[in-house]
Amino acid sequence: MYYYNNSRNEFFSGQRIAFATAVGTAISFRFLNAQSVTVQDVVNNASGFMGLWSGGIENLTLRNYRSVPGDGRLLSSTRDAVHLSGYSKGTLRIENSKFARSGDDAIHYTSRTSDGIKTSCTATDTGCTGPGDLPDTKVWIKSPQIVEVNDVVEIYDVLTRARRGTATVKKVNGNVVEFVTPIAGMQNGDLFLDTAAVFDQVTIRGNRFENHRGRGILPDGPGLITGNTFVDVPQAMRITTVATKGGEGPIANHVRVENNIFENVFQRPVTEIGGDIVPTATDESAENFRIIGNHFLGVTTPIVRAELGRDIVVSGNDAVVTSATPVNLVEVGRSLNKANGVTVTGLTVHDTTGISVRTPVSILAGSRNVNVGTITGDFTAPEYINNTGAAPIYRGSSTTQALGAPGENHHLWDFDTSLDGWTAGFNATVSAPGDVLEYRLSGPDARIVSALDLTLDAGRLRYVKIGLRNATTGTYGQVYFRTAADPTWTESKKVTFTVRPTTAGFVEYVADLATVPSWTGTAIQLRIDPPDQAASGDDGIVDGAIDYVLLSPDPRLSGAVRWDTDAELATLTRNYMSSPQISDGKLTYDVTDTQEAAPRLTTPDVGELGLGLARLGTVEVKIKNPTIGTNVAVFHTTKEYPVQDAERRASLQVATLTSGYATFYVDLTTGSWTPTETLAKIRVDLPRVPGVASTDHGVESIAVVGDLTLLAARANH
Repeated sequence: MYYYNNSRNEFFSGQRIAFATAVGTAISFRFLNAQSVTVQDVVNNASGFMGLWSGGIENLTLRNYRSVPGDGRLLSSTRDAVHLSGYSKGTLRIENSKFARSGDDAIHYTSRTSDGIKTSCTATDTGCTGPGDLPDTKVWIKSPQIVEVNDVVEIYDVLTRARRGTATVKKVNGNVVEFVTPIAGMQNGDLFLDTAAVFDQVTIRGNRFENHRGRGILPDGPGLITGNTFVDVPQAMRITTVATKGGEGPIANHVRVENNIFENVFQRPVTEIGGDIVPTATDESAENFRIIGNHFLGVTTPIVRAELGRDIVVSGNDAVVTSATPVNLVEVGRSLNKANGVTVTGLTVHDTTGISVRTPVSILAGSRNVNVGTITGDFTAPEYINNTGAAPIYRGSSTTQALGAPGENHHLWDFDTSLDGWTAGFNATVSAPGDVLEYRLSGPDARIVSALDLTLDAGRLRYVKIGLRNATTGTYGQVYFRTAADPTWTESKKVTFTVRPTTAGFVEYVADLATVPSWTGTAIQLRIDPPDQAASGDDGIVDGAIDYVLLSPDPRLSGAVRWDTDAELATLTRNYMSSPQISDGKLTYDVTDTQEAAPRLTTPDVGELGLGLARLGTVEVKIKNPTIGTNVAVFHTTKEYPVQDAERRASLQVATLTSGYATFYVDLTTGSWTPTETLAKIRVDLPRVPGVASTDHGVESIAVVGDLTLLAARANH
């Protein structure tokens, strides 16, 4: 093991390491410029380098091929079990085979790219008549065996990964390739990809992949991957859509991943459509991807990440999610990369814990033409989170909402237009003047009662969350319930929760009904006894209000702390803002061309509220960004760790040049999120372009939340 310039003292924690000797000649099966090869009923226990390798092959079939360690061996010394490079043509079929516990990837089918072309020759370069620049119809490449006459090739800028152009090969003279038509702007070091040097028909069917160190399949080119099983692997599939520097290509397209089983893929997204994160990378060749009818079990990472590519369909899949922390199941876009034309529909989600799903579909900035269809199953989270600032198509209609409707595994009373079936009980009167339930108390033991026709699954909906404004000096409230098995009000069926006295705004209180043994079966009615310890008679004054009542399996807060009024925004510390003003619930400001840093807002210390990080996880910001600046960064401090540093930073690429306000959700759990700590402050760094002055920036709200169900339900009311 070799470490160089290492700056951390903890790494490779929990990794499994296999020794791969990487001796290029120690290959078990080596095919160079071969045709119509079948390898059948063969077991390969160990190799010094690759297991089966080709440097150019036409038509290859592997059937009942087993690349596994020998009896009594934990690991194989094989690096890639199957690595097919060079000039590949024709048909590739890999069927009914097994790939287990190798030192790197299982199957990589690829052509060989030139690591860097030359547009000028030296006297020693093979095929050149002398030193000097070549015309824009010619390039010098290191490996002339990767190209043939009449092939269509692509040239990419090695730094930006932007495609300079395509051309048909007219002649190959030594190492010099001549094109029929010129490609303007080529430079030394550009990448040379031959789109013809890859299998034109690939079927990988009925195989088993388990316990290898790297990826299962890397398809650089078209292919059908169907009926396979992947178990206990770091990543099942990486479909490369970015021109890479590694000398392997071309860019994948027309890949169909259908009817496979993925179980316990534990490190990276199960299926990743993308590659190197380069903001200027182009996707002209990366099109037509289908992820259809697959089963994802033991999910702890995204099942699909579509970073870069066109025409991507994720349809008819199901996922059983067991992650200890919330996960996005389908991620569209990532960082500065983007996907164009993505449809996600027919996804069935089973959240075994009730808190494992952050959202089934996360849409990140830069992604275009996203269509979210039917999502069903047992989950609570919003069906999508839209972090693009643009409108996706949601269930057939264009919408500017930032959150899709939550799943069915919750129950919400929002009191938006009515009392939602709640009535006054003993010593109380209630009304719904607009968006809230207001109550007046005439004595102690007052109560407010829900409708009687509830059919609540007590086994799942264990947490009741109440957004309450308490105008009294009372310090506790109570929740009673009745069940189908025990339909009476009794003291044995109640939970008491502590309340802050005389609050000016709404505070969310969470009571765990499962602490009462009788919270089982089907609950048929709830009763809330509001804080009434100071009530003595009906004086006509409102004693409190309830903004919402939410039942959920998620213990995290859905309405933790928010700054969205003039008074609340005024409590935020402002830095690197020119001419800040607060009015009508908005903070507006300008940015100068000499600012040293991005505009930032820091919240007051909320440590006294006792907001544990285990109950939070997301910052919601509603901003107007008139610049091409893309980054919002969020830092957090805690009572236990009051220092702001890069380890506790989460970031999000947001929409640019927005004329109005757009809502974005930053996942804080990516930044050293320690669940046992208590939140102190949040700092939000807002977009700017260094050295460029800009005006008309705005912030409408900042909020810290955990469970997004309430926000999603209200967005779709």
